[in-house]
Amino acid sequence: MLYFAVAAAAAFNLICTGTTEKTDYNGSKSEPYTVTYRVDTAARLWCKNDPEACKTPQKMVDINAVTIKFIDTTKDTPDQFFRYVEQVNRESGLHQTLTVGGRGALMRITKQEGHCEPAPFSGFSKTNPKF
Repeated sequence: MLYFAVAAAAAFNLICTGTTEKTDYNGSKSEPYTVTYRVDTAARLWCKNDPEACKTPQKMVDINAVTIKFIDTTKDTPDQFFRYVEQVNRESGLHQTLTVGGRGALMRITKQEGHCEPAPFSGFSKTNPKF
């Protein structure tokens, strides 16, 4: 019986709100954002916002007592640099995403920073595979 209580606590939604700041060669602008994650820490799966996307949840990059890191990817070529990180601090609720792309004067940076609150797990969308 204890297993079911632990499993239920491991699955939850996170509703995150904050500010998106976009900076490029034209300057900077800010706007509010809201994102909802569906998270299953036991299975290390997650998705966000879109029921269609939640039909195929993604694996978390890393999870520990302090951080859930959903995505952390870097691509560095002679023509293009790209870095994307998406994570939430489990102790403080701090939500952060960072997108950096380009080279030199054409560098673009998008940062989201906000706060997440837990909510009941709405589950991953059901699929009807043919095989």
